[in-house]
Formats: sequence, C-alpha cells, structure tokens
Amino acid sequence: MTAPDRISRLFGLLCVALAWMARVGAQTMQDSPPRQDKQGRAVVSQVRMGWQG
Repeated sequence: MTAPDRISRLFGLLCVALAWMARVGAQTMQDSPPRQDKQGRAVVSQVRMGWQG
C-alpha cells in the first residue's frame, strides 16, 4: 500500500456513517415502529431505516 493513512481515514468515515445511520434508525423506530413479520421481527432493520430516513 502506498498511502495507508488514506485507507485509515476512509475506514473512519465509513464507521461514522454507519453509526449515524444506526442512530437515525433508532430514533425513527421510536417515532413509528416498523411492520413485523409472523415471528414478531421487524421487516426493515434499524440501519436500513436510518439509510432511508
């Protein structure tokens, strides 16, 4: 690798984005709970809700 610091920054940015999506998804789930399947599990994941919302 010629620039490992760039990989480190990219990985850090991806971690921040994932944490943000999980946080927004958690807040969205509290405001309006998602649909549930027959087993009682959410049809849409918390992170997916953060990505969409």
